[in-house]
Amino acid sequence: MSSLNNLIQQTAQYLNKGGVVIAPTETLYGLSTLYGNDLGVKRMEAIKGRHIDQSPFLLLIGSIEMGESIAIISNCLKQFLTTYLWPGHVTAVFKKRGGGTIALRHGDTFFLNQLFQLIKQPLYSTSVNQHGTAPLNDYKTICSTFGKFATKIFFI
Repeated sequence: MSSLNNLIQQTAQYLNKGGVVIAPTETLYGLSTLYGNDLGVKRMEAIKGRHIDQSPFLLLIGSIEMGESIAIISNCLKQFLTTYLWPGHVTAVFKKRGGGTIALRHGDTFFLNQLFQLIKQPLYSTSVNQHGTAPLNDYKTICSTFGKFATKIFFI
């Protein structure tokens, strides 16, 4: 198994145990945990220094079907998204099943594609930074800023 595949396996295992990770997305490094992991969300809130109600975390999805399990996506919009925008770095806001709204992004990186094949569920994600500061994308700065948290950092 290649070192990248090994890293993806470790990330999936850590997430499945309720962990919070810092991992690459198609735009920036993201702070992520499994959808439905309330403890992980609380840890992300503490790391970010803001409550999810102040500014909700987006959901990274591995497929349009994964998104449809959470959000109401019409056939017309589904066709448009999959033809022109997804997979990609576009985030779209939908009505959430059960009420409210949810922001979804169907990313397109090797890391995310492989990870979603293992975890088979969406990821809450947000940029790696504390609330009100610029997102971080430098390994040393991320480690020095977030190394004190019990968070796995996966750099590719």
